[in-house]
Amino acid sequence: MAAENNLHQGHRERMRERIAQQGFESLADHEALEVLLYLTNPRKNTNVMAHALLKRFGSFSRVLDADCLLYTSPSPRDGLLSRMPSSA
Repeated sequence: MAAENNLHQGHRERMRERIAQQGFESLADHEALEVLLYLTNPRKNTNVMAHALLKRFGSFSRVLDADCLLYTSPSPRDGLLSRMPSSA
């Protein structure tokens, strides 16, 4: 667990530096979603969420076009994305 924490330490800062130097366009789809998810998930691993969103919706643009989303976690290690009705 400590090795995993060291691997991810500073990741957000490295992503911000990359965007500053190379632009948002330099990011892969999952990385771009990670950065956007930082805004609403300041202390969570957004990489897992980003990959789950891409798997569920198929592309970056389809994630952005999706109706209201709810992220639920049935267990601490798994995430499940489900689409919410617009009226919810």
